[in-house]
Amino acid sequence: MHTDVAVVGGGSAGLALAYHCITDEAGVPVTILEERPKYENDRTWCFWDFAEITGELQGLIRHRWHRWLFSGGGEHVIHHSHAHPYCAIAAGDFYQMVRQRILASDSVHLVTGCRVDAITRYENGGFVIQTERGTLRCRRVIDTRPPYPEYLVGMTDATARQIPEKLAGTPIFQVFLGYEVETERPCFDPTTAWLMTDMKSDGDGLRFVYMLPYTKTSALIEYTLFSTKFMVPVQLHDACAQAVSELCGTGGYTVVRREGAVLPMGLLLKPGHGNHWLQAGIGGGALRASTGYAFIRTQRWAAACAAALGAGRPALPHHEDGRIMHYLDQLFLDVLSVKPGRARQMFMGMAQNLPADCFARFMMEQSTWRDYPRVIRAMPAQPFITRFLARLVGR
Repeated sequence: MHTDVAVVGGGSAGLALAYHCITDEAGVPVTILEERPKYENDRTWCFWDFAEITGELQGLIRHRWHRWLFSGGGEHVIHHSHAHPYCAIAAGDFYQMVRQRILASDSVHLVTGCRVDAITRYENGGFVIQTERGTLRCRRVIDTRPPYPEYLVGMTDATARQIPEKLAGTPIFQVFLGYEVETERPCFDPTTAWLMTDMKSDGDGLRFVYMLPYTKTSALIEYTLFSTKFMVPVQLHDACAQAVSELCGTGGYTVVRREGAVLPMGLLLKPGHGNHWLQAGIGGGALRASTGYAFIRTQRWAAACAAALGAGRPALPHHEDGRIMHYLDQLFLDVLSVKPGRARQMFMGMAQNLPADCFARFMMEQSTWRDYPRVIRAMPAQPFITRFLARLVGR
């Protein structure tokens, strides 16, 4: 079997590239090799809307919240934005839409249940991909698989393997486990997303509850941990179950589905192989280092990469973050990893001192030059000055 571009991994990044290749009429033969045999509604992707996605993608938005809540230490802050609502897309809806577009396409193909065993070069400059279902030859490879698949596949079940305390190359892990529930009686306010609530620090890091209320009787409730220690979502089961029970009240509720994952914030990016073998997705820079948000970054990359392929140019890697944003993100993660006890103060400081639209711009990489001084002033000064000086002298 032959193709021009082989995309290894049909998750968010692989399907985003397929979608933009089709909608932009790139006309390049693309084959996506996905290990899972079937797609499930296993993720919820969120972002603040800056009109970066349009058409069918805009139509996939399940809910928009113009208000979002922070709380911790007896304090609470509500942001309110008319211009930039917080939005959620169900992964299942995205998978279904893109797969329908692929089925109608003559140039893009998806092969599921196909594990890639090896990728090797051959003499004419192309590649041979060995899979459990045969051999594929191609001119270019875009590898979207996570760099550490053993823990980035969203393990939510118990596992017999030993869990390490640390993993190299990641300052902070964002671990979460969530349940989408339906209640027998009204429990939720669908006008306000709970972004970071009941924030508290302990020996493992910063814990908080995240909730997306879709209606008065349905919501996604997640328990989240920011930690320097590597943990799997199942380890948050008891805390998540307690949060769900408290938020659903005394009435009965049904768990519709669950989701969980480990996001490596500040991950050292996996180097590319050069010569038409590109790393994309989480290992290529899809995650924002300080937040873990990835959906919009992935769509930006996919649109640019599809345009390059359609114009006969090499595939594009993820864009490099600006120097100011990159430095602030790394400093933020540095403080968070060294001073975990100050985490609640840091996040509440941002919530209290940044206007809603300024906060949304910073989260979505839309900050202006006027925003950066505000972001810096919103943080507690002492730990950041200490870490800034330490980084300055190379400690």
